[in-house]
Amino acid sequence: MSQTTSSQRFWTKAADRLASLTISTGGLFMIGSLVLIFLLIVSEAIPLFIAPKTKAHGELATPPGALVASADEYRDDVSFLMPDGVLRVVALADGKTVKQLRVPGVEGRTVTAAVRSIKGDMALGLSDGSAVVAMPNWRSSFEGGVRKVDFEVKALPGLVLDPAGRALTRIAFAEKSSGASTVAASPAPGALLFGIESSEPGDVFTMDLSPALGKETVTALAFLDNGNSLCVGTASGKILSIPLEDPRAPGPTETTVVNTDGTPITVLETLVAGQTLVVGDARGRVTGLLRVRDRADAEERKLLPVKTFDGHSAAITALGASGRGKTFVSADEKGNILVHFGTNARTLVRASVEGSVSALDVSPKATSFLAMTTKGLTDFTLDAPHPEISFAALFGKQLYEGYDSPEYVWQSSGGTDDFESKLSLVPLIFGTLKGTFYAMLFAIPIALAAALYTSVFATPTVKRLVKPIVEIMAALPSVVLGFLAGLWLAPLIQKATVSTLLLFPSISLFVLAGVFLFQLLPFEKRQHVRPGQELFLVLPLAVLGALFAWFAGPFLEHVLFGGDFKAWLLTSSGLRYDARNSLVIAFAMGFAVIPIIFTISEDALSSVPEHLKAASLALGASPWQTALRVILPTASAGIFSALMVGFGRAVGETMIVLMATGNTPILDWNIFNGMRTLAANIAVEIPEAPQGGTLYRVLFLAALLLFIVTFIVNTLAEALRQRLRKKYTVI
Repeated sequence: MSQTTSSQRFWTKAADRLASLTISTGGLFMIGSLVLIFLLIVSEAIPLFIAPKTKAHGELATPPGALVASADEYRDDVSFLMPDGVLRVVALADGKTVKQLRVPGVEGRTVTAAVRSIKGDMALGLSDGSAVVAMPNWRSSFEGGVRKVDFEVKALPGLVLDPAGRALTRIAFAEKSSGASTVAASPAPGALLFGIESSEPGDVFTMDLSPALGKETVTALAFLDNGNSLCVGTASGKILSIPLEDPRAPGPTETTVVNTDGTPITVLETLVAGQTLVVGDARGRVTGLLRVRDRADAEERKLLPVKTFDGHSAAITALGASGRGKTFVSADEKGNILVHFGTNARTLVRASVEGSVSALDVSPKATSFLAMTTKGLTDFTLDAPHPEISFAALFGKQLYEGYDSPEYVWQSSGGTDDFESKLSLVPLIFGTLKGTFYAMLFAIPIALAAALYTSVFATPTVKRLVKPIVEIMAALPSVVLGFLAGLWLAPLIQKATVSTLLLFPSISLFVLAGVFLFQLLPFEKRQHVRPGQELFLVLPLAVLGALFAWFAGPFLEHVLFGGDFKAWLLTSSGLRYDARNSLVIAFAMGFAVIPIIFTISEDALSSVPEHLKAASLALGASPWQTALRVILPTASAGIFSALMVGFGRAVGETMIVLMATGNTPILDWNIFNGMRTLAANIAVEIPEAPQGGTLYRVLFLAALLLFIVTFIVNTLAEALRQRLRKKYTVI
């Protein structure tokens, strides 16, 4: 007998050790998995905040007299525009001349001014007062696995801007959507000429805009709005903006004071999309101008200085912009170079060369740039994969092109390559809190009331019926709830909005009225209803209240709101009603959260020792007094845990929010419009986000925020739960 007992003890201890080892291993595995997930998310988000870098990659002697330099996409060869109109192609590696081409239409004349657009085309001002628009083209091909680069140039027919034949000293141009090129040039400080050059002879047009200058003198030229507006920098620190939507009838000149101290403007540059004007002046200041409304009631936008970039210690001599983003480079007469990003006014890197910088060329993807001086040409590599990211861009207000004031905006993609990314996480964080708030506002009272009734007042028979039904709700997949909410509930609420809003007061009033009438019944009648079976009286009253709301809603809408509640809402308060809104989320996500809060709260309430309840009742307290003053405080730790678990479920919910709202990232507590949450945004955006790109990493940053918020909330909740548990522990 003793041998059998020893064997049983041995196997029992072995089983206990195995179970303990299995549980410990599983727990450690789960902790390790969470740590690895956290590290993965952090590793994908951290590169957003790595400082950009630049390095001088190669140097080359500048041919004497070179006006403009530009390189091919692979930065193998560089073309120099010479005063005789020849484009000299030089290998960047060894400085050998690869090819020479003459720009058509320049023969026998001298190039006195030249400007290169961000798309690579050039406008040449000539010594006889005419202008030529040239289109250089780099062509790459692969033969036998080896890349070969060829270079060619085409030009539009020459445009005679100055009949007097004066040499053009400053020039600017822009290509319009029609394909024609608008050209502006100045042969003298007090003269301004304008023309349209096209391959179609009938589209050629010239005009003298000198009267628009008044007493101002021209120091720089640039086009805005894709050639529809000519901006003239002056020696007094002003920008003259001349509308040219109708070239034959220019609009009134608009004057913008950039430098109140009268410092002359030296350089103008337009960023991609043609909406932002960058101004450099003689004191080294760099300013960004946008068209904004200076007053809320203003009808037209004015060109105003709204962005200040880090400046230089000397006069700005060159500006160069990227063709696919808002990155641009500024340089001064001392050779100092700064790389900026236009949207958030961030300075990415600093560099320097010897001599005064006369021209800059930024690669289309802003991965490199050229700086040309009279002494030489320097090729810089630029490692700034996420220039649009800064703390202010993610969590602060930004002034974007087309906006009148700084705002929080999430808009990660657009229809064109020159789209300005808007990656503020504030609307997504707000949407997450908004959806969670309305869902918890709906779920908490119902879940806690149901848990309190089931654990304290219901009979065992009712409890065995109610608890499993509520817990089965937790098994419904989120996608099913989202599907029903989006395709069935949202149209139903839209059709009967007033009836839906009437549900809450009408059900409460019907139940309270029924309970009050029940108390007026004689005791002999009331004693037929056993304690704990009140549910079977309350449910019919709730149904009656719902029916009353359903049929009374249209009548009240007709009487109080002129028959259309949504139109009344818009006209009276300016609030729009979206079909998929926060009210739908409150019902759908609340339905998903109720079972979690109910189950944990009911278990906590049921765990209160019976002798506490008995003691309270024995001392004369009513069942309600016992529930509110004894049972609830004692179970408060468990109830608080239930609320935090429900909160975490609502914060991380994806499919319900994704399918039941319009996914509009807006900042508005209005319950009749939608929102976009962090979790739903990740689900929407991640399939289209290029791996390793800015959007891809920002989505990981959003996931990291969710992770951190959940961790902090759970940590604080656990600390508070332990305090409550210690306070109400029954010894």
